[in-house]
Amino acid sequence: MDSLDYLYQKYYLDDNSNQNTSSHWKKWGNLSKVKKDIKKGKNIFELQGMGFGDQQKIGLKNIIKFLLSSPYLIWMAKKSKRKFIKPFISTLHKSRFLPTFDSVKSLKLLSHLDEYMNLSNLKNILIIGDGYGFLGNFFKNAFPSIRIFQVNLGKILFFDLYYSEKNIKEENCTLISQIQKPLNQKDLGGGILFLEAEIFQNYTDYLPRIDLVLNVASFQEMNHKTISQYFKFIRSPKNSGLLYLCNRESKILPDSSEIKFENYGWDKNDQFIFDELCPWYQNFPSLRPPFIHKFDGPMRHSLVKLSNA
Repeated sequence: MDSLDYLYQKYYLDDNSNQNTSSHWKKWGNLSKVKKDIKKGKNIFELQGMGFGDQQKIGLKNIIKFLLSSPYLIWMAKKSKRKFIKPFISTLHKSRFLPTFDSVKSLKLLSHLDEYMNLSNLKNILIIGDGYGFLGNFFKNAFPSIRIFQVNLGKILFFDLYYSEKNIKEENCTLISQIQKPLNQKDLGGGILFLEAEIFQNYTDYLPRIDLVLNVASFQEMNHKTISQYFKFIRSPKNSGLLYLCNRESKILPDSSEIKFENYGWDKNDQFIFDELCPWYQNFPSLRPPFIHKFDGPMRHSLVKLSNA
């Protein structure tokens, strides 16, 4: 079965969503919609995402929104590294997206990380909660030899996979749960691989050494038990332990539980390479006056080498 069809059947028709997920995703997860049609023997999907970003497809209303927000986006993109501009534009073009706050923050992120490491030396990176897959596709367009692992809730992973298939050849997009165990490196290939968060713990032993894990604004929407499971995986001796994360310092979920950055599960032996309020992720553009708004709380980002378990 085609991978998109598989996810559509499993998470939109049969709704095999994890009932132990956080209250945030119990609220927002069902608001994302995917409709399927068949034209000339081909599957046509219509997507409407809610609660995980503001990527905007090309259309009159969104073009007007882009033009009004462009001064802020241009200011925001200043000092980004020139070498990333071409793959950034390529990712927008292939995805049929207009530049938005969410896409420009990915440009800022790669430019910032490039100051601290040689990104081209990475072999395997894992992204937790990429939404529309933009960061992963941008990374792949900038560094084609890097293998990308995308982990997301099944319903949202559909969006990651859908837009990745527009960026790289479909045969280079692999849904790991469709590979028969035990997995080997040949099965994984060298493209972009996708794994549902609902079954992530069942596959950790089969994944290769992960050189870098990225999490942008999604730990803040999980419960602490789930965050702890990801930290345990990152701390595994087979992985590098290197983690970049950018999340709200504190966020109240719909069930009134509070998720705090400082309580993610740090160890005294963790080594922070940088740890600060994220300079490009405190405000966002909007069509509502005064047009530039603060997020509901400070966003902190860190690059940290987690100690081994």
